[in-house]
Amino acid sequence: MIRDKIKDEAYFRNYLQWQRDTIKEFSDLISKRLTETGVADDDVKRWSLALVDYYKELIYLLYSYGSPKNDILEAYQNYAQKALESASMPNSEGLTYSDVELLSSLAILLDINQDSATFIDTIKNKCTDDEFNCEDIFIQFFFRYMKFGKPMSVDDCKIQDKGYVDLAKVLLAPETEKLELFKEFMQKKWYKANKESPWYDFHKSKEEIYVGYWAFECAAIAKIYGFNIDDIKLLPYLPIDLI
Repeated sequence: MIRDKIKDEAYFRNYLQWQRDTIKEFSDLISKRLTETGVADDDVKRWSLALVDYYKELIYLLYSYGSPKNDILEAYQNYAQKALESASMPNSEGLTYSDVELLSSLAILLDINQDSATFIDTIKNKCTDDEFNCEDIFIQFFFRYMKFGKPMSVDDCKIQDKGYVDLAKVLLAPETEKLELFKEFMQKKWYKANKESPWYDFHKSKEEIYVGYWAFECAAIAKIYGFNIDDIKLLPYLPIDLI
């Protein structure tokens, strides 16, 4: 059953087909060039970056369409592989903050079974700016959960994304206040907090560029704290089926 409330099933079915075709096209281009030259030239780097974005969008499209968790897991694994490959290329700018946040939060939501220390070290080594991307309060919250298996204090961390100050309050508040602060953020503030994001208001476009609005980072926080599903299942933008 479709999960998105803005576009219909036909929209996402057609978009998914186009996305898969595009991913295959770029994958074939990269494979052909590497077979011919054996060198990751500027074209390969550009195509690889495009593939990272296409796989990232595929995750959102699959969830919006109502695809099962296994399909989303496969898309995540491809996204993670391509993101790390692209970040490893010579002169690459590395992983962005949004990449680190999405890789970490989805690893938690999808119950990725791997050594947490290796995962964290791999991410840190591919960051554009280790301090900015990895010392952020949310990234550290996810990393520490992966390492210790329970929510840990992040009082010593910085809030890098100023639009998420109110979400950070959830992490810093007493246990008795976390749920209500979380619900308030999702109901009133999450979408507005992302007004500087390139995808903001994409649903208003006449072009097929909308993939769904999903707060995977917030879902990971809800899962870590073990919020009762009945208390949060009707919150907007929350991918409840992954919690």
